[in-house]
Amino acid sequence: MISYADALRIVCSHGASLSLRTETLTLLQTSGRILAENVVADTDLPPFDNSTVDGYAVRLQPGTTEWKIIATSHAGHSAGFKLNEESAVAIMTGASLPDGADAIIPIEDVLVDSDRIRLRDDAAILRGKNIRRKGEDLKCNSLAVPGFSFIKPQTVSLLAACGCHHPLVFQKLRAGILSSGDELIPIESTPRDDKIRATNPSMLISSAESMQLIPVDLGVVADSKEQLRATIGNALEEQNLDLLITTGGVSVGAHDYVKEVLESVGMRTIFWRVKIRPGKPVLFGMLQKGEKAIPVFGLPGNPVSAFVGFSLFVKPFLETVYHQHALPQLRASLENPISKKDTMRHFMRGVIRYDAVSGKNCAAVLAARSSGDMKTLSDANCLVIVPESVQSLPAGAEVECIPI
Repeated sequence: MISYADALRIVCSHGASLSLRTETLTLLQTSGRILAENVVADTDLPPFDNSTVDGYAVRLQPGTTEWKIIATSHAGHSAGFKLNEESAVAIMTGASLPDGADAIIPIEDVLVDSDRIRLRDDAAILRGKNIRRKGEDLKCNSLAVPGFSFIKPQTVSLLAACGCHHPLVFQKLRAGILSSGDELIPIESTPRDDKIRATNPSMLISSAESMQLIPVDLGVVADSKEQLRATIGNALEEQNLDLLITTGGVSVGAHDYVKEVLESVGMRTIFWRVKIRPGKPVLFGMLQKGEKAIPVFGLPGNPVSAFVGFSLFVKPFLETVYHQHALPQLRASLENPISKKDTMRHFMRGVIRYDAVSGKNCAAVLAARSSGDMKTLSDANCLVIVPESVQSLPAGAEVECIPI
């Protein structure tokens, strides 16, 4: 059994094992994807000097506080006006500057009398004020969006401004998702006797989609070596998987066959069991299929353990693959005391909030009953970290929290 820090380091070190493929999409298809090329500006941004406010374009002359309005300049309908020290052009936000203009007086800073304006006594104007210069944001041929950028809606805007209407992005990876357990029944069925609904496939498919994976539902398999081997073997042959995520069957029970079966089809176990709670039996390995190396994450079957395992290992692995920066852990003040009885690293379900009175984050640990308690997991918005060496923490203690 290894530490969480060592397990995370090992998982992330294998990020380069995946072979990434690319595809070209229309710009409106790319939000949430990862850019696979450097995009440079094909024009200056902005492409011309323009006004940042509604007001009057003038050519400043010391002592001059009055000007005659000679024209109006609208965004997209600018004409070749030329100013001297005594003239002004009424100008709208975004309109290009007239020749000779070196300042924009906001409309609220002047008094208007017919075709003349006068600077208010309490206003001041500086040369260059309220002007956005050509190329101020980006020069033509300069790097606008580097490769491996996560494409947010605001990134789409910048790509559009650079004329990148068909960006090259990384194809989504295909993640096989397999659950095992004799006790599992479809979610459409009503549990009877010792059966329970199979909730992990739905949770993991949703989690995979949130990480821009293509989930390949391999179904729910009984605790049978033969069925497991057949299902995994068929998936490897037919589904072109990039990674494999399983839940259940990785502990030390008499019918926990997943690790054994995976090794029988070529997986090399890299680690099995980590000093964390929940999720101790987590498995990580690499399965060689021809020239393709397929990472395998064997998560425990308890729903909370499976979710925590995905959050702690699968997500960081994918962030490493795509050169992404994980959301920072948040520091918070505990609202209730907590304790544990072992030397494992605990990830407790909690609710973090910002307290406006104290100006600090506060976190309340939920009274979770088990690693199958999906209610507290659904209510939680963070995992509160309790390090290995800590046995108890009083209310008010500072803790690290992982947003979920």
